[in-house]
Amino acid sequence: MARGKLIRWNDARGFGFLAYEENGVEGELFAHIRDFKGRGRPSEGDEFTFNIAPGKNGKSKAVNIRATGFNLSAPIIALLAAAAWLSLVYFLEHQQRADAGSSVYYLLASALSLAVFGWDKFQAPRNGRRVPEANLLLLTAAGGWPGGLVARHLFRHKTRKQPFRFIFWLLTILNATAFFFLFSEPGKTLLSGWIG
Repeated sequence: MARGKLIRWNDARGFGFLAYEENGVEGELFAHIRDFKGRGRPSEGDEFTFNIAPGKNGKSKAVNIRATGFNLSAPIIALLAAAAWLSLVYFLEHQQRADAGSSVYYLLASALSLAVFGWDKFQAPRNGRRVPEANLLLLTAAGGWPGGLVARHLFRHKTRKQPFRFIFWLLTILNATAFFFLFSEPGKTLLSGWIG
């Protein structure tokens, strides 16, 4: 078996190229999504083992492609991060350091965000009606960022596009900061002054 790294990947079309070195010879091989075994969809930079087989037009291609080693993929890391945030909100709520219902709010906002990001990804290759990026970012700012984070990596959607990625992380940080501030003593004082 040869070893190599995915250097280019077109997720919408399901193919890319693996760079490899075998017996001192470097090369690139075509890789199709149907030839990947095991975990979810690949992404650039992932390393694999594979067999080399004849392809179309006499060119070789990679087959029986498997991820190397133990690799916590991006969707699992995103899911763990979202679960950690939701658990923290739940804990603070039950310690009466956050309003009752905060965890339910974040959970529902995340579920909605996951569904909307998923729908947008579903529509993208079909040239269907897309969800405007402003709406995706509004969901993020409104507390749906844990679901958006999971969806981005689960569906491989908007993970590289700039400035969307930057704005997504900025809104995520602002939302988390606002959450902690609003339930701190200065935040509660400020809110009570506004509400009267």
